[in-house]
Amino acid sequence: MNKNDFLFCYDKRLADFIRLHNIEPITIAKNPKTEATFSMFVQSECLSKIIQQFKAHKQGC
Repeated sequence: MNKNDFLFCYDKRLADFIRLHNIEPITIAKNPKTEATFSMFVQSECLSKIIQQFKAHKQGC
């Protein structure tokens, strides 16, 4: 596996939305350079669909 196999999610609202769909992050950590917190998920077709739903919902507001 390489870094393209993972989603490094810095958007807490998106990470929470993904978790509502029963996909748990591999880890939640801080970027050592920026100190920004991120959640790391394994890329999958299901994850892509959830992200599309999130974006569609965001545009509808």
